[in-house]
Amino acid sequence: MKFSKKNYLSLLNTLKEKKYRFIMACDWKKYSKEKNNIILRHDIDFDTSYALEMAKIENKKKVKSTYFFLMRDNYYDLYSDKTYSDIIKIKKFGHEIGIHINPESFKKFKNKTNAINQDIKYFQNFYGIKIKSVSYHQPSIYNFKDLQFNIIFNSYDKKVMNKYKYFSDSSMKFRENEFQEFIKLKQNIQLLIHPLWWIVKNSTIKGKLKILFKKKKMELLKTFIGYDKIIKIKNNYN
Repeated sequence: MKFSKKNYLSLLNTLKEKKYRFIMACDWKKYSKEKNNIILRHDIDFDTSYALEMAKIENKKKVKSTYFFLMRDNYYDLYSDKTYSDIIKIKKFGHEIGIHINPESFKKFKNKTNAINQDIKYFQNFYGIKIKSVSYHQPSIYNFKDLQFNIIFNSYDKKVMNKYKYFSDSSMKFRENEFQEFIKLKQNIQLLIHPLWWIVKNSTIKGKLKILFKKKKMELLKTFIGYDKIIKIKNNYN
């Protein structure tokens, strides 16, 4: 499958044609005994503007999903004006906002669970959003057994995984044939989609990341434009 906005729209159309109900992650228990439900979720690892663009696409298709944002991320500031604006706009479209947890960011704490809970509380106060759902970053690499949360939805909880068949586009590998066969059964699904792979125009991971890094570089340089005269930087930023 080619990862593009056009094909993402096609994927949404296919699910709607199959009469799938798009549900919030926090509502997984409510619909767990029924069929034809899909938890569409997005882990935002690098950039919130791509998340907003995907949220706009889903809004036009009247699709609801859950967006998980990283705390203590090196690629975007969760509390910058831009990120705040993007997340609030996504929330206003009717999507659920959740927290994406990378244990590497909390390894310096003796009590990781307590540190993460404190960060979640700060996020809730800052955004005025109640967090009901969390997802883990790179679960195949890190061990999350020592982390326990009083939360409604945990993406890789066995109870969730047993009720909702898991599919993902991680590393731009999507089991399309298996997915197409599975939706014919009208069983419940948890589908993880990373906006970066579908929004950025390129056919490879390396190509998409190059575009991302160039975008990040230009955003950083723009913050220094007002200081050019003071620090006497030439206008050649290459």
